[in-house]
Amino acid sequence: MGLHRFLHQSAHLASSHPVRVMVVEGSDLIRAGLVQLLGAQPGISVVGEAGDGMGAEQVFTQCHPEVVLMDINLPDTNGIACTQRLRQLNPAVRVVVLTESDTEHHVLQSLKAGASAYCLKRTKPSLLAQIIAMVFDGGTWLDATVAPIALNWFQQTVPDRNQPHSLGVEHVQLTVREREVLQLMAQGASNKEIAQRLDVTIHTAKAHVHKIINKLGVDDRTQAALMAIKERLV
Repeated sequence: MGLHRFLHQSAHLASSHPVRVMVVEGSDLIRAGLVQLLGAQPGISVVGEAGDGMGAEQVFTQCHPEVVLMDINLPDTNGIACTQRLRQLNPAVRVVVLTESDTEHHVLQSLKAGASAYCLKRTKPSLLAQIIAMVFDGGTWLDATVAPIALNWFQQTVPDRNQPHSLGVEHVQLTVREREVLQLMAQGASNKEIAQRLDVTIHTAKAHVHKIINKLGVDDRTQAALMAIKERLV
């Protein structure tokens, strides 16, 4: 149940300004379609587009997007390397991988590169807009097809809580409020949704998320959510 909610928690475009989105797609035809479809979605402003990695870096530094929609197959590089490069230029940018590939290699390498979401190209435009809103607000999203790959990888990389000296959640000193936040993170809740659910400010919600990530010894909120699911907190 927790995993299902983590994968499919909905979000709404409720930012005070349109989310600035950049589209990086190797196919001219698909890229044009994505730009048109996303541009028609309320709450989204497509500020740039590129068809390869080199162009992506140039456009990225010019248009300063908040969310990048990233294809994996690019003519001069791959979207995973491009994701790493763009996040080096601006660690705050959120990346949504949009691809036809559901291979273990692409899924895991994308997450390791810092992608906040992994979507397949069959995703409906309206859902894609919700995913963009979610990751912009600090949430995460994985297509249900690839979620087991991510969870299996995380189970193998994080020590088993039954083993000596493991870092199970029960051994980490989380406050009651931090456990509440972690449960919401595992449901895919964004920072704004966490703040609303717990009746706190967004600043406080972000601070809780940051502390939880540090205490769990993981790299990002996606891994924190997967740990919560693994430890059956949700």
